[in-house]
Amino acid sequence: QVLKALYILIKVHLYIKIRGFYYTIQWIKNHKSSELNYIIPQDTELKELADIVNKACLLYPTRTKCLEWSMTFVLLALKKQWKCNLEIGVQNYPFLAHAWVECNN
Repeated sequence: QVLKALYILIKVHLYIKIRGFYYTIQWIKNHKSSELNYIIPQDTELKELADIVNKACLLYPTRTKCLEWSMTFVLLALKKQWKCNLEIGVQNYPFLAHAWVECNN
């Protein structure tokens, strides 16, 4: 599972670098399906997936930021048909941004 997460992390990182932020968000949106009945994961399942993504980040040779981490988590969660959202907050002055994942509020 860690290697699978590492593969997704590499894809996310390259997609952001090559295609840009907008197309990366569209890529994630394309993984969502309105026809599926998403399930709400248990806290233990969320923690397990977070641990897997954290381990993948440790194996990744460059520093992983919150955006790549969150996108990787969301893509893996969507493959499991979990209900979750990628959240991004931005402050204009001074410029600050942060990304995180919300599951079941």
